[in-house]
Amino acid sequence: MGLLSNLNNAISPSGIDSLKGVINKRGGLSKTNKFAIVMTPPTNTLLNLDIAEHVRNALSGTFGLGDLVNDPRDIALLCENVSLPGRQIQTTEYASNQDWFTSKIPTAYLSEDVTFSFHLTGDYYIRKMFDRWQGAIISTKTKLVNYESEYYSDVIIQQLDQNGVPTYGVKLINAFPTTVSAIVLDNNAADSTQRLTVTLAYEDFKTQGALETMIGGVRNLVTGSLKRLA
Repeated sequence: MGLLSNLNNAISPSGIDSLKGVINKRGGLSKTNKFAIVMTPPTNTLLNLDIAEHVRNALSGTFGLGDLVNDPRDIALLCENVSLPGRQIQTTEYASNQDWFTSKIPTAYLSEDVTFSFHLTGDYYIRKMFDRWQGAIISTKTKLVNYESEYYSDVIIQQLDQNGVPTYGVKLINAFPTTVSAIVLDNNAADSTQRLTVTLAYEDFKTQGALETMIGGVRNLVTGSLKRLA
């Protein structure tokens, strides 16, 4: 009876204790605020060419050589929220001559764009960077579309565990910003802070396990920067 009882409990767990056991065994519940992003923009957005900002920092005694480069780590820290993308399989209905019923046949993947929300700092760092990134896609002067290599970038979104270790990741392949949101200025909101919403499109996304996510994040950050500065 003891063995049969254990088997029944294993096959049909019930009760709060069983639920707690499953949760604890699998590392606890996933938290929405435990995430990280790795975003390395193209060269013309990676270099900070804002002369006025550099002069202001020099006059205040806060200028450093690091100010000349838009550090991708700053982008990650300023990201307030983002969603891991979903994916839908498109289908078409099929019915044979012998059947009264239709069945769905898979035809293609449909991936959704990903929207990021960023805190805006006083120097408008994030807004300026995405303005330059969009300018690398279509020239504001010639209105011509640039080569894909000029504006594509891979972006990684990571879910972290309680200790900050990646457990799951999604790599957006050949991503680029399609929408940079408007910013509302309001005299009646003196204590409100500003945020910027940016939507990225991409060719495809690839899911990554824990180890692959950690390695891929470091590789994307390092080699992506070197490639763009070469």
